[in-house]
Amino acid sequence: MQTQAMQFNPDLKGDPWQQMTVVADHLAQQEKLGFLARDGAIQLCPFSLSGFEITREHHTQVLALSSALAAVVSQVSKNTVFLKALFDVDAGKSESLQQRLWQAYSRQLSLGIRASGLNIQRSDFQLDTSGVWRLVELNNIAAGMGPFSESLGRIQWQLRPRLLHDAGFGVSLPEPNPATSQLGMAIFEAALAQSLTHGMSQPVIGFVVEQDEDNVFDQLKLQEVLTSQGAQVIRLTLGELQASAKADSAGRLWVLTEDGQGVCVDLLYFRTGYNVEDYGLDQLSIDSAVGFRAALEGFDVVLCPNIPLQLASSKQAQFSLSGWGLGEYLKAGFSREVSELLVAAVGLRHLPLTLDNFELISRHGDWQDWVLKRYGEGGGNVVVGGVIPERWGSLSFEERAQWYLMERIDGVRRDSVLVFRAGELRVLDAVVSEVGVFNVGVEGVFAGYLVRSKPAGAVEAGVHRGDGFLDTLVVG
Repeated sequence: MQTQAMQFNPDLKGDPWQQMTVVADHLAQQEKLGFLARDGAIQLCPFSLSGFEITREHHTQVLALSSALAAVVSQVSKNTVFLKALFDVDAGKSESLQQRLWQAYSRQLSLGIRASGLNIQRSDFQLDTSGVWRLVELNNIAAGMGPFSESLGRIQWQLRPRLLHDAGFGVSLPEPNPATSQLGMAIFEAALAQSLTHGMSQPVIGFVVEQDEDNVFDQLKLQEVLTSQGAQVIRLTLGELQASAKADSAGRLWVLTEDGQGVCVDLLYFRTGYNVEDYGLDQLSIDSAVGFRAALEGFDVVLCPNIPLQLASSKQAQFSLSGWGLGEYLKAGFSREVSELLVAAVGLRHLPLTLDNFELISRHGDWQDWVLKRYGEGGGNVVVGGVIPERWGSLSFEERAQWYLMERIDGVRRDSVLVFRAGELRVLDAVVSEVGVFNVGVEGVFAGYLVRSKPAGAVEAGVHRGDGFLDTLVVG
């Protein structure tokens, strides 16, 4: 997608840092780099003006790792024996969303599966102090915000001369980031292929979103790519989708648009549906919505992602993959070089949250070396270091089954990071960064990146719900 260079040369006088703040704010507003506030305005994301610099070798490694992990997830999603072993539970004992989804999907298997899945995956990594990439987590549902890092790159490109000459703050140019066009075209091409099989040339794509969605601008950047290619895009909640979905005689999915017209959908792109709360607030509504989500697998439609892909990228699957050794990856078809990278990245210690493990670390370990993570997605699911025992004490026996322990990553720190937050510019030290690489399809084709950074002492790097800020990648 072509973007015209932004022109903004205010005739400001006074302190150069004050001028820089005004310009940064203006450019971010122009790029819609933020979330929709309740009053309809844009609440700007915090963002860096000096990107995370890595070597060309590390850049090559992280691209190879993310592509390989996308291929692993695609393979795992087709392995029903693997998924059954992870998520099958006794009837009436489903607790996690993943277990609920598997139970519902298993029932749909007996009725027939017609839908195909599109994997758009983001693999988040930290570079540790020994120079090794470590996997933080995988995500292929509601995996977004790549266009934001791309937009930030344009802002940094425009501010670089002013930073250097007016403020004496030298920064390097960010690595090119094709996230918007690559992600948008991956969705479009999958929808177009589906449409063409039925003799139609204008695909219809449904964005499945939250009821009160505030992360709309990131989504609209992708939507612009799709509409520029001739696609029709509709936005609907999971509830609206469930209320109007019908199958025609060919098994294709029909839904009602806002104006009450029926439209045949070629692809559903999920930007919600990763936590049980997304499906309802009571048992009856949750069961109904999860059952409907599984029933979509019986329609002739592309699902991004389908249930097997979502389960294959879940934290439970990552826990299982942490036990893979070199032999498993070689057997899966990866080269020795990539297999060794995967073992190092994915093979951090993972432990179930049992009484034995709790007592073992309490007596012989150091809680600062561990992170407590919930199997759910999104913010608020991470507890770090010395406060873990307190959280342990607040969890019931049943709740502990939804949490696990993961070895803490000692991420490389960078100093003198210039950050715009809440209308002010600040210089931060001891910043750690997560590099999220997007890959699409079974072969894991590169589709851009998202970088989020945070102070080393902060718990979560999330920008939407967390302590992080947007960042870019600089490759030296």
